[in-house]
Amino acid sequence: MPIDCPVTFPNLTDDEMRSIDYRVMANAFATQNELGRLCDEPVYQANLANRLNAIGISASVEVPIAVSFRQFTTRLSLDLVVDERVPYELKAVSELSEEHESQLLNYMLLTNARRGKLINFRTESVKSRFVNAVMDASDRQEFRINATGWEGDAAFEQLVTDLVRDWGTSLELSLYTQAVIECLGGKDNVIRHLPMRSASGFMGSQRFHVVDDQTAFHITMFPDGIKPGHSKHLQKLIQPSPLDRLYWVNIARHELRLQTIRTTG
Repeated sequence: MPIDCPVTFPNLTDDEMRSIDYRVMANAFATQNELGRLCDEPVYQANLANRLNAIGISASVEVPIAVSFRQFTTRLSLDLVVDERVPYELKAVSELSEEHESQLLNYMLLTNARRGKLINFRTESVKSRFVNAVMDASDRQEFRINATGWEGDAAFEQLVTDLVRDWGTSLELSLYTQAVIECLGGKDNVIRHLPMRSASGFMGSQRFHVVDDQTAFHITMFPDGIKPGHSKHLQKLIQPSPLDRLYWVNIARHELRLQTIRTTG
């Protein structure tokens, strides 16, 4: 199984979510009242879970998510799962950001949870933000493959296609990239610093993800697909390098696009 979590999350109604969250937030405020604003996240996590369990509300911490593809495996974890129905991500930061929301959404997409929440204990008063997943696992499996402009290696094309078919779209970019790197032989083989030279001479080294000595790859997640302007910048990136081409993979919500970018000669 490519994605495994011990909790199966139901599709909660608004009333069910509010009922659970009302009790969670009451105890989150009590946690901050007891501990103040300066503790580390694990301290708040343990205190909140203990409070909820003490009043008969099931609260599990560090609930594992195992993600695998071919030889790649990684383990993620949900900070708090309440009543085996709602995932919570706990923070102790100056303010919640889109990055925090994206992190929780990624976990929710992996576990097929439709509703979750961020809680931040660092602010003067506890702040929180609901996160909703608009797609389920079946939605993320529905995508088309666009190979217009693709002139690449069949094995690499199959690798990327199999990966997205296995996991679906819309997960974090870093997760797809890590999987491809591992399947191509790991960081030591794939991540290289290559010399960059122009007419004026040596300019230093540039970090690339490589498929072989002549080919790099680049994965993006532009929601509207391949952007022509980005293509030009990729070509400029590889032009002073010893590479001949770059495989550009864009994973949009309902489209996997593959394109080969070549140097101008």
